[in-house]
Amino acid sequence: MESKENGTDVDSEESNSLDLHRYRPLPGIEKLYLQDEEYNIKYEIIASNDTNVQRIIEFGDIVQLQILEWTSDKISIVYTESSPSDTSDQLEKFEPYEAPELLVDIEEAGTEESELPHITDDNLSVEVPAGKFHDVIEVRKTTVSTGTGNKMIFTSYYAPEVGLIKETRETTGDNGYQTETVLNEITE
Repeated sequence: MESKENGTDVDSEESNSLDLHRYRPLPGIEKLYLQDEEYNIKYEIIASNDTNVQRIIEFGDIVQLQILEWTSDKISIVYTESSPSDTSDQLEKFEPYEAPELLVDIEEAGTEESELPHITDDNLSVEVPAGKFHDVIEVRKTTVSTGTGNKMIFTSYYAPEVGLIKETRETTGDNGYQTETVLNEITE
């Protein structure tokens, strides 16, 4: 990867390493998504520290609190609570006890049909209704149904300091379909 520093190109080993901390959403922002051009989803970034990000997700009447472990090389959901009674910053006292749901792992090479989420590109420009984002990483995970052989392909796009900006889910086969969720607006 090549980056700019003080107006000059820098191409060093340090700038070539991908650091997922760079893709963490900033605390205090609200992200509004549009799913399939008709459903609104709101993500509110409540807090973050060196290793975790806490967010609230609202989809209609459904509210979830999630805590993500967000390190330089992995992103995982480590806690989910539906209809939480307390949505304030819980990171200071938080200790994970659930099995993590891996979202991104830069060490995972993966293949097109890998069931582990893996980075397929780390230098995209992606345009969504909220704007055009650069240095976007694309993460893909594919599962294959043992009964039908149909594939479920999950593709996520993360932008620096914003996090998730786009997500697609595709099911192949006779009854295949695709859904798309895009970042519609960011507020602070």
